[in-house]
Amino acid sequence: MVEQDSNLRLGRTETGYIVYVAGRGTVRESPTLHEFALGIVEDGACTLAIDLSGCEYLDSTFMGCLVDLYKRFGKQSAKRFEIIADEERSCSLLAAAHLHTILPIVERHPQLIAECLVLALCELDRRQLGRHIMDCHRRLAELGGPNQEVFNRIANQLELELEKEIEKSG
Repeated sequence: MVEQDSNLRLGRTETGYIVYVAGRGTVRESPTLHEFALGIVEDGACTLAIDLSGCEYLDSTFMGCLVDLYKRFGKQSAKRFEIIADEERSCSLLAAAHLHTILPIVERHPQLIAECLVLALCELDRRQLGRHIMDCHRRLAELGGPNQEVFNRIANQLELELEKEIEKSG
């Protein structure tokens, strides 16, 4: 299998934004999605749709990022945050972590009102990236389920490593 180039493309809708995840959604792309979303979450009327119809793979960090954004945009307000994927895609990408039963998934695409732009991947330093990965795995662990202990161990190990690094640098 030839690995696709992965990217995030941003489109404008009447009520907010849509981010298209093409190829793979991984620790490489999730900080960019997270940073963008945090910039719009405070606008209570702004919506965010994450389109996974062109995505072939999601790692646990990206899945944890989706959970975090879902919580930040408000669970009760599913209209502000949606995942776009057909049933087959949502099951193949999200079922392993049981996210297909938690996240608001729709099959329809909001209409774009402007041309899409490719989002430039943000550059995080080692600590920032470690904290992002740790936080994403904490979000997954908070959900419970069969992988809770694994996600907790990952987050706890990263927390220890971050604390050691901070102590070393003084």
